[in-house]
Amino acid sequence: MENYIYCVREQALRENESVYFKIGHANDLDRRKSSMQTANPRPLRVVFVLGPFLDRDEAEDIESQAHKLLAEHRVRGEWFDTNPLAVPEFWEWIDAQILPLCVHEKSAIPRSRDRQQRGQRRQRQRRRRMYGTRTRRKKPDQGSFDLS
Repeated sequence: MENYIYCVREQALRENESVYFKIGHANDLDRRKSSMQTANPRPLRVVFVLGPFLDRDEAEDIESQAHKLLAEHRVRGEWFDTNPLAVPEFWEWIDAQILPLCVHEKSAIPRSRDRQQRGQRRQRQRRRRMYGTRTRRKKPDQGSFDLS
């Protein structure tokens, strides 16, 4: 089973509200995000996904290394008060040590985004079948009628 390292971000509900980032690992990103969303009142957004990694132990090790790199930004547990992508040391670590470990046969795009795009594509196709190539119905020709 494939494992991923993910980073999710809370979306602020009010202006000037603190936003936190979580780094974790999971083998099913959609299910993990759904369970986190249930426990969090703020909407969550995926910032990045690394992987897939074939070994769960490897994913756990990488996650703990990421936590150590960002230790000074830790708020509590796996939550941080800064975007990991804004930390230069984090980027260097990913480029040098993590990307070579990723299995590159599959996309690292979260599955939920793929489903959403597929749904939008189907919706556009249905509209085209119903209305033709345009998204709006054409008005019938309102020319004059020959009543003779």
